[in-house]
Amino acid sequence: MTAAVDIVLGMVLVTMPATPQPVTYTATSGATVLGYSSVAGWVPAQQCFNRCQTIANAPVPLLRGELSLADMADLGIVIRRDGVPVLSFWRFFGNVPVAYVEGGR
Repeated sequence: MTAAVDIVLGMVLVTMPATPQPVTYTATSGATVLGYSSVAGWVPAQQCFNRCQTIANAPVPLLRGELSLADMADLGIVIRRDGVPVLSFWRFFGNVPVAYVEGGR
């Protein structure tokens, strides 16, 4: 189960595959943690109150071009599904922005 990561004009689009059961996605950057809500999108994790889960059997559009690959790399964002890293972004050799899909694509 891998993510579909597309870079369009430098902007990141991420869609996660549908799962039979709801899952929880979080994104971290340093000490900042966001939770993904199928209704509200990314919100501060402390505002989730057990509502930051996906809808079963529906693909999950985590990003729709809100951030560029360079921004994601600068922030060092890691996206986790149920606590397990599935995507990470960083700068390779300090210069080239990279999106890494855990487990390959």
